[in-house]
Amino acid sequence: MTPEPETAPATPDQPGQPDQPDQPTGRLARVANALRRHPIRLASTLVVLGLAASAAAVPSWTARQIALSFNPKTSYYSELFFTNIGLLPVHATPGTHGSVHFSIVNREGHTLRYSYLVAVTIPGLPTRTELGHVTVKDNQKADVIAPFEVTAAHTTYTVTIRLNQPFDAIEFHGRTT
Repeated sequence: MTPEPETAPATPDQPGQPDQPDQPTGRLARVANALRRHPIRLASTLVVLGLAASAAAVPSWTARQIALSFNPKTSYYSELFFTNIGLLPVHATPGTHGSVHFSIVNREGHTLRYSYLVAVTIPGLPTRTELGHVTVKDNQKADVIAPFEVTAAHTTYTVTIRLNQPFDAIEFHGRTT
């Protein structure tokens, strides 16, 4: 009797042998392998699935967000600005009257009466104020000319225009001769 040659167990280095144990094949397996190789795609996919699941779990929130995206809510506001910034009286002679030009635009959805305050502040002196009112229709602009007076020489001053309701303020700084 002749002894039969011993056969060595198959190793992955031998041709015809798989490198890994049996793996599932098919479309789902290919997708799983592709996601494992590309973690960014995996993370993006999980985020999209999470958002879809949360949107499905809270239908009232989803409906509200969709409604807001197609029917944006109107914003109501007022605008306060200097009519011509190049004409601001930043150099004044003490004792003379100056004026500041500003505009108010009403975007509040209805006619409003704006109360405004013009305050002149000079360091070391009491603040001088002038009150005024202007009525502005919806989507209209009112140009206002407000007088002021600077009384001190060789100093700086600040002119502030303040709306009371809705609150807004603008100011500029000047110097006397």
